[in-house]
Order: sequence, then C-alpha cells, then structure tokens
Amino acid sequence: MGRHYLYDAHMCACRKGFTMVFVAVNYQAVLAATAVSMVLGWLWYSPMVAGNAWMHAMKMNPKDCKPSGMHFLGEAVTTFIRMWVLALVLMHFAPVSMAEGLMYVGTVWLGFTAATEFSGVIWGGFPINAFYLCSAGSLLRFLAGTAVLLSM
Repeated sequence: MGRHYLYDAHMCACRKGFTMVFVAVNYQAVLAATAVSMVLGWLWYSPMVAGNAWMHAMKMNPKDCKPSGMHFLGEAVTTFIRMWVLALVLMHFAPVSMAEGLMYVGTVWLGFTAATEFSGVIWGGFPINAFYLCSAGSLLRFLAGTAVLLSM
C-alpha cells in the first residue's frame, strides 16, 4: 500500500507494495538556502562571532588558517547537498507551519548531526568546546535553511 503525499510527484515507481516517490524539488529555494547557510557559516566562524573561540578550542593559530578556493567550493557543494536533503525531508513531513518545520528539522539535526558530531568527542578526542561551537553553528544554519525553504 502506497503512502499519500501532499505534494505533486514526478514519478512513482511501485515495487513489492512499496511506493518510491521522486519529488519535484524547488532548486531556487535550495540555492537560496545554500547561500544563506554559507553566509551564516562565514559569519559564525568569523572573529566577530565564534571564530576566535573555535580556533582556541581547536588549538589553532589564526595565522595558519588560510582557506583556499577549494575549501569554499567543497563547502558550497556539501551545503547544497545538505539543503537539498533538507528540502526532501521537509517535503516528506509536509509541515503546516514554520514552527512545525523548524521543530522537525531541529529534531533531525539533533538525531543525525549533533549525535554524530558528539561521537567525535567520545571516540576521536574532538574538544568539547569546539563541539558546542560547531553544533550551535550547524543548528543555526539548518534552521535558517529551513526558514528559507519553507518561505519559497
């Protein structure tokens, strides 16, 4: 038995009673969410907000931190992927309000992003203060991306 969806689907492929839906993603919204998320990330890790505290927690020297164009390209690609998957999650949950969408995404962030990052603290020796800073930044970026995706 297939699931009923609240949005239009491009194509359904039914196999052994399971319905797989390929949805029409609003790529303009995904690109806008990517841009907003990246700008927030740059601000978050700037000396104006949490950059100095993060470098201190990671025991890094600011003089040694010189990101290249490849760093920014890699961040753009991974941020686009996060926002695209976030759009798919939101389409699946079909929140009826901004607050509901933010709650869903906050829960997804807690279960997948924060929990995974905390494993680095437990097993990899990742500094706890850096974990707090990275987690707060990623939550901010997820919630901002959600707001963009739901508003477009």
